[in-house]
Amino acid sequence: MRKNPNLINSVEVKYFRSINSQRIRECKPVNIITGSNDIGKSNLLRALNLFFNEKDEHGNDIVFRDEFSHSRLDAVRRESVKGRQFIQIEVEFNCQESFQKTLPPRFKVRKTWYRDSKTPNLGHDLERHIAQGSLQTTKNKAEGSLQRFLNSIVFTYLPAIKDRNIFRAVLSELQSVLFESSSGGFAQDVDRFSGELENQAQELRQAFLDITGVDARISLPSTYAELFRAFNIKTAGSFEESVSLDNRGDGVRVRFLPAILNYIAERSPKLHVWGIEEPENSMEYKRAFELANAMTSSYCHNAQIFLTTHSPAFIDLTRDGQSIYMAKREGSDTIFTHLNSAKKQKVSQEDPEMLIADELGHIKLMNDLHEKLQTRLAAAEEAEKNLAAAMAEVAKSNRPVLLTEGKTDVLILTEAWTKLRGGTTPPFEIKSCNVLGEEEKTDAAGAAQLAMCLRSIMADHHHSVIGLFDRDIDGIKGWNLDANFLKFETYEDVKVSRNKKAYAIRLPVPTKMPDLAKSSHHCVEFMFPMEALKRTVEEKGLRLRGLPVETRCGNTVIMSIQGTEVWQMIIDDGKKWFAEKIVPTLPAEDFQAFEQIFCLVDAILAPQTEPDQQTLETVNGAVSEGIFA
Repeated sequence: MRKNPNLINSVEVKYFRSINSQRIRECKPVNIITGSNDIGKSNLLRALNLFFNEKDEHGNDIVFRDEFSHSRLDAVRRESVKGRQFIQIEVEFNCQESFQKTLPPRFKVRKTWYRDSKTPNLGHDLERHIAQGSLQTTKNKAEGSLQRFLNSIVFTYLPAIKDRNIFRAVLSELQSVLFESSSGGFAQDVDRFSGELENQAQELRQAFLDITGVDARISLPSTYAELFRAFNIKTAGSFEESVSLDNRGDGVRVRFLPAILNYIAERSPKLHVWGIEEPENSMEYKRAFELANAMTSSYCHNAQIFLTTHSPAFIDLTRDGQSIYMAKREGSDTIFTHLNSAKKQKVSQEDPEMLIADELGHIKLMNDLHEKLQTRLAAAEEAEKNLAAAMAEVAKSNRPVLLTEGKTDVLILTEAWTKLRGGTTPPFEIKSCNVLGEEEKTDAAGAAQLAMCLRSIMADHHHSVIGLFDRDIDGIKGWNLDANFLKFETYEDVKVSRNKKAYAIRLPVPTKMPDLAKSSHHCVEFMFPMEALKRTVEEKGLRLRGLPVETRCGNTVIMSIQGTEVWQMIIDDGKKWFAEKIVPTLPAEDFQAFEQIFCLVDAILAPQTEPDQQTLETVNGAVSEGIFA
């Protein structure tokens, strides 16, 4: 089963220990909870352990009165709230690939422990998905699939104090994985099995050596009876002596635990989630950084990790693939703040790094902040120099600009110029009127924005600006502009401002598709022939939709059919894919109609520059052929 490293999307806990009601969102492959001592950081991990294992962190059934939120109990006693006392944990899952047919892409599962019940009540939101139509199955099948899904998850909890019992439990699980992954019939031939197991153990030994720098050897069973006893991991000492891991220092043993868990998760068919308290305990600073890097670069591919920590080795707001939460107390309740949320932070919110430094008081972290500040100051100075240089280049630039309504138009026109004019650099820039940066996912463009740009061009502007409007409702409205724009010479589709600095072109009608003049949806894409519009790449392309074509007798509609001609269609979706993936693959002849646009631009720029003979011949030829209205 292909594993999703982001199995859990969010966790909501109600009335459990110090957590009254809290939800952490945007869970990542690695999730780090930090904060001061004794404020309830670990209660979130213990809540996850209770959800998945239905036991407390010691493996015992929960005692409700010990686990129930004290602040909630106080409210109940004061009769400020009504209803039964309960503990509820809700986990929002991202569906795994093998369950996609019977479970929705994202769904919630709740487990509720009531004061008078021994086992939790299971709840979910699958019925809502079925009712909405986002899940095409029956409730019984979905619930059966949900149970299999939950049974496929293994939650491993490692407390802050990792005693020998923890090591023995993990090694026992490792032993099971090694035995299960072996293909030999060990009951019939122990010797043959031991040899096969030894080959598999070498892989684990090499992984330990690469990660920890310690040479590990696994002591294998020599008899059938010993086969079912816990085996030992032996490590090489300074004088080549073999030392059991049980007898090594706590720091070495602690460093081995995540490596063993990763080996188990990597080879297990199940989905693994870890809850680890303070993994830096008994570990030198350098080893803590190595473990943090291993978790975010390697281990998180095989298991989703939740951990509590005070160490700056793990608290890195710049590291990808992890969410960091600050735990604090409000009265007797623990609250969690997401420090590196992808959602926009409030302006009033404190700087996350300063918040961590103030809460934990790490000198090392303060030194890092100082170095980061110096780096940012240097970067700001460099950016200022680059900006000054860029502004100087802009000031020197005298190239006219052809402005389009959108980003995809820029890609298409640039490709059209290359195909039609032999790859020469155009004497003008082609840009979108979008006022947002290229990194933004949304646009602030369109015909209205383009018209606003043209109206704002002043007489002292250092170059001409030409706007290209689509021949649709919005485009025609934008192209009309205002009284400051007049008809340009004899061209019906071109206007010029009174200051001669701004021009507006209405998208020409291709000579081979004159019916587009009757359309109110003519855009740049329709300059291509129909065969080009139907091209696909990776089975994706433009999504065209025919408009209703009605036959009337007076005011009565006799017949209505879906239009099949280009002028009877609109584009529903796929413009970006078409411009980026399909347009570059089209032959030069498919761009022929774009010559009408470039001839108009040439005509506008001709009085401003000395045109060569070829340009004059092109423009004159276009006029004589009736390209321009």
